[in-house]
Amino acid sequence: MRLKLFQNSITEIKVGGIDMSDYPKFCDAYIQSALIDGVEATESELEDLTEDSSFLYECIHNQIH
Repeated sequence: MRLKLFQNSITEIKVGGIDMSDYPKFCDAYIQSALIDGVEATESELEDLTEDSSFLYECIHNQIH
């Protein structure tokens, strides 16, 4: 994933589709929005971020805690 190198510059992450009854898989969760270097992420970039399951899970954890 090309965005993995830039994860430190990704901020304001919002995750959608979190269903606590689906814990711990959260199979419907996805990165809904984010800023990359202060610029709104494109749909393609959001899809790339969502595909990185460990990054997505970290974002879910941060959002629910």
